[in-house]
Amino acid sequence: MPQLHPLIPPGPFDLVTLLAHEPPVRWRPEPGERLTGELVRLVDKTAFGQNAPTMYLLVPATDDSPARYVTVRASGVVLRNAVTALKPIPGEDIALKFEGLRVSAAGRTYALNRMAVRRAGAWVVAT
Repeated sequence: MPQLHPLIPPGPFDLVTLLAHEPPVRWRPEPGERLTGELVRLVDKTAFGQNAPTMYLLVPATDDSPARYVTVRASGVVLRNAVTALKPIPGEDIALKFEGLRVSAAGRTYALNRMAVRRAGAWVVAT
Protein backbone atom coordinates (compact mmCIF):
# COMPACT_ATOMS: atom_id res chain seq x y z
CA MET A 1 0.00 0.00 0.00
CA PRO A 2 1.38 3.45 -0.84
CA GLN A 3 2.30 5.96 1.79
CA LEU A 4 -0.50 8.52 1.69
CA HIS A 5 0.94 11.05 4.11
CA PRO A 6 4.55 11.63 5.22
CA LEU A 7 3.65 11.26 8.92
CA ILE A 8 1.59 8.06 8.50
CA PRO A 9 3.45 4.83 7.76
CA PRO A 10 2.20 2.67 4.86
CA GLY A 11 -0.35 0.08 5.90
CA PRO A 12 -4.05 -0.50 6.32
CA PHE A 13 -6.40 2.43 5.90
CA ASP A 14 -7.39 4.27 9.06
CA LEU A 15 -9.57 7.30 8.39
CA VAL A 16 -9.22 8.68 11.92
CA THR A 17 -5.40 8.64 11.71
CA LEU A 18 -5.43 10.25 8.27
CA LEU A 19 -7.85 12.99 9.32
CA ALA A 20 -5.66 13.80 12.31
CA HIS A 21 -2.90 14.77 9.88
CA GLU A 22 -4.57 16.02 6.74
CA PRO A 23 -8.21 15.99 5.64
CA PRO A 24 -9.12 14.43 2.30
CA VAL A 25 -9.55 16.78 -0.64
CA ARG A 26 -13.15 17.62 -1.58
CA TRP A 27 -14.06 16.87 -5.19
CA ARG A 28 -14.98 20.09 -6.99
CA PRO A 29 -15.26 18.97 -10.61
CA GLU A 30 -15.28 20.83 -13.87
CA PRO A 31 -17.80 19.72 -16.55
CA GLY A 32 -16.72 16.40 -18.06
CA GLU A 33 -14.41 15.51 -15.16
CA ARG A 34 -14.42 11.91 -13.92
CA LEU A 35 -13.43 10.31 -10.63
CA THR A 36 -13.00 6.63 -9.87
CA GLY A 37 -11.99 5.11 -6.56
CA GLU A 38 -12.76 2.60 -3.84
CA LEU A 39 -15.44 3.62 -1.37
CA VAL A 40 -13.88 3.62 2.08
CA ARG A 41 -16.66 5.22 4.09
CA LEU A 42 -20.16 6.60 3.53
CA VAL A 43 -21.70 8.91 6.13
CA ASP A 44 -24.71 11.21 6.27
CA LYS A 45 -23.79 14.78 7.06
CA THR A 46 -26.22 17.59 7.73
CA ALA A 47 -25.74 21.08 6.37
CA PHE A 48 -28.28 23.87 6.19
CA GLY A 49 -30.98 21.50 7.48
CA GLN A 50 -30.45 18.88 4.75
CA ASN A 51 -28.88 15.45 5.02
CA ALA A 52 -26.37 14.68 2.30
CA PRO A 53 -24.42 11.45 1.91
CA THR A 54 -20.68 12.05 1.94
CA MET A 55 -18.45 9.44 0.31
CA TYR A 56 -14.78 8.99 1.21
CA LEU A 57 -12.97 7.49 -1.79
CA LEU A 58 -9.46 6.12 -2.11
CA VAL A 59 -8.36 7.19 -5.59
CA PRO A 60 -5.51 5.03 -6.86
CA ALA A 61 -2.20 6.46 -8.00
CA THR A 62 -1.72 7.36 -11.65
CA ASP A 63 1.27 8.50 -13.68
CA ASP A 64 0.24 12.09 -12.93
CA SER A 65 -0.63 11.90 -9.22
CA PRO A 66 -0.10 9.76 -6.11
CA ALA A 67 -2.91 7.85 -4.39
CA ARG A 68 -5.16 10.19 -2.45
CA TYR A 69 -8.34 10.35 -0.43
CA VAL A 70 -11.20 12.41 -1.86
CA THR A 71 -14.56 13.30 -0.35
CA VAL A 72 -17.63 13.58 -2.54
CA ARG A 73 -20.61 15.29 -0.96
CA ALA A 74 -23.89 14.26 -2.59
CA SER A 75 -25.73 17.46 -1.76
CA GLY A 76 -27.33 17.85 -5.20
CA VAL A 77 -30.60 16.07 -5.93
CA VAL A 78 -29.27 13.96 -8.83
CA LEU A 79 -26.21 12.62 -7.03
CA ARG A 80 -28.05 12.16 -3.72
CA ASN A 81 -30.72 10.11 -5.54
CA ALA A 82 -28.02 8.01 -7.22
CA VAL A 83 -26.39 7.23 -3.86
CA THR A 84 -29.80 6.35 -2.39
CA ALA A 85 -30.66 4.09 -5.33
CA LEU A 86 -27.31 2.29 -5.60
CA LYS A 87 -26.62 2.01 -1.85
CA PRO A 88 -22.83 1.62 -2.23
CA ILE A 89 -20.95 -0.17 0.52
CA PRO A 90 -17.30 0.20 1.57
CA GLY A 91 -14.97 -1.81 -0.63
CA GLU A 92 -16.93 -1.22 -3.84
CA ASP A 93 -15.49 0.81 -6.69
CA ILE A 94 -17.33 4.03 -7.48
CA ALA A 95 -17.21 5.94 -10.78
CA LEU A 96 -18.50 9.50 -11.03
CA LYS A 97 -18.79 11.92 -13.92
CA PHE A 98 -19.87 15.55 -13.68
CA GLU A 99 -21.80 16.45 -16.84
CA GLY A 100 -22.17 20.11 -15.89
CA LEU A 101 -25.02 22.37 -14.88
CA ARG A 102 -28.44 21.94 -16.51
CA VAL A 103 -31.74 23.80 -16.32
CA SER A 104 -34.89 21.86 -15.44
CA ALA A 105 -38.26 22.32 -17.14
CA ALA A 106 -39.25 24.42 -14.12
CA GLY A 107 -36.30 26.75 -14.76
CA ARG A 108 -34.12 25.60 -11.85
CA THR A 109 -30.40 25.00 -12.29
CA TYR A 110 -29.03 21.66 -11.08
CA ALA A 111 -25.77 19.70 -11.27
CA LEU A 112 -25.96 16.62 -13.50
CA ASN A 113 -23.76 13.86 -12.08
CA ARG A 114 -23.55 10.27 -13.31
CA MET A 115 -22.69 7.51 -10.84
CA ALA A 116 -21.90 3.82 -11.16
CA VAL A 117 -20.88 1.11 -8.68
CA ARG A 118 -18.86 -2.01 -9.54
CA ARG A 119 -20.59 -5.12 -8.13
CA ALA A 120 -19.67 -8.71 -8.86
CA GLY A 121 -17.34 -7.60 -11.66
CA ALA A 122 -19.95 -5.48 -13.50
CA TRP A 123 -20.78 -1.79 -13.35
CA VAL A 124 -24.27 -0.89 -12.11
CA VAL A 125 -25.32 2.57 -13.30
CA ALA A 126 -27.79 4.84 -11.52
CA THR A 127 -30.74 5.75 -13.72
